[in-house]
Amino acid sequence: MRSVTRQRLRLSGGTELSLLIAGEASKPAVLLMHGVPNSARMFQEVAPELAKVAYVIAPDLPGFGESDVLPNASFPAFARAITELLERLEIGPRYIYLHDFGAPVGFEIAMQAPRLGVSCCCLPPSSISIMPAPGSATSSSAIAQLSRSG
Repeated sequence: MRSVTRQRLRLSGGTELSLLIAGEASKPAVLLMHGVPNSARMFQEVAPELAKVAYVIAPDLPGFGESDVLPNASFPAFARAITELLERLEIGPRYIYLHDFGAPVGFEIAMQAPRLGVSCCCLPPSSISIMPAPGSATSSSAIAQLSRSG
């Protein structure tokens, strides 16, 4: 399955998170964390390419995209919400891509369960314009690296 699908998941506190999923759950997991003012839709074009070698999870952070707002928003609260989402999806070891606002959330997730973080890539806000285009040589190289390590 390489197509990107949108799902909603209700957390134990009642907040609903929206996420994009692509790929097969048996492949290495890649968590894509968006920045501000974006949502998981920023990964919609790259997710099918990554799905060739990975199980892609791209959540809308609470209060962004199609996700509900948390009652008490903070980076640790966002991390708890995404961690619960990952646990409910039964995601074990994962690669984490962090961008902008998603970085402190992802770092919090990684600190909570360091044994589950295979690798972490953090890009500053201005770098989104230099992300490799799907199908480009750079993109293909990154995907080949991921497939070798999985």
